[in-house]
Amino acid sequence: MNRFKENAGWVALLLVVAGMFVGQAAQPYFPQRSGDITQSALDMREITPSDDTDLAVGARAFQVRGSAGDVEVITRAGNTRVIPDVSVGERIECQIVRVKATNTTATGIWTYE
Repeated sequence: MNRFKENAGWVALLLVVAGMFVGQAAQPYFPQRSGDITQSALDMREITPSDDTDLAVGARAFQVRGSAGDVEVITRAGNTRVIPDVSVGERIECQIVRVKATNTTATGIWTYE
């Protein structure tokens, strides 16, 4: 039997799956972990807020370490939220894909991945 005919089903499936992602914006990678929110983060990093660029790695929480203020985020669900008056040292538990520069007045923001 012709090798193409043997694999035609798999080729069709791959084309369908590939077509599902054409034109979609890239989503940040969220590390695999158990569903236990109390599990510690795999890594952390200081980020620069951006209105246009998602985080390289999706975050499960963030913390303000510089100066207190408001923080505007886009959640993993795609909602834009402004968290007012985040204190220095305060950790906000929420899966986020972006910290926006607009409406963010806090500085020294670290994400927990």
